[in-house]
Amino acid sequence: YNAITMHPTYNNAWLLYGNANIHLGNLKERQQKFQEAGKMYTEAIKAYLEVKRLRPDHPDVERNLGVAYRDQGKLQGQRLGNLDASIQSLEAALKYNTQDFEIYRLIGVAYGIKGMQTGQLAMHQKAIANFEKALELNPNHVAILFNLEVACMAVGNQAKAQEYHDRWYAIN
Repeated sequence: YNAITMHPTYNNAWLLYGNANIHLGNLKERQQKFQEAGKMYTEAIKAYLEVKRLRPDHPDVERNLGVAYRDQGKLQGQRLGNLDASIQSLEAALKYNTQDFEIYRLIGVAYGIKGMQTGQLAMHQKAIANFEKALELNPNHVAILFNLEVACMAVGNQAKAQEYHDRWYAIN
């Protein structure tokens, strides 16, 4: 923090500050200090956005923003039970990183749970779309195949649900 105070336009100092906040957020989560972890992820996002402002072509900033939003979304959904905030963060993560299996897995779960809570088929369809993207990145992931089975059953597509069931069952 001292480096960015002394030299506020030094983009690598902002990047390192963001990285430190991600690591501190992960640590706070393991300590079950979830509110503190959330603040760390928010600080990381602010730092990475500052890097992006100062140097839009920085080679690490897009990936790091994706990680920060992903971790924030995971915290909001898994630890704090705030599905709307989780989905919002995970959607933001996808703007910066479209090749992260974990983002698609998490957002699929969030939409699936929201679909179960609200009974909205659109939520299950969004879950399916995101699980299918995760499956493209990891074609034999048993949990994704299982979640696809459940989501397809929720939208009434029994044939597709059976197909996913057979796939995960053959692997497991």
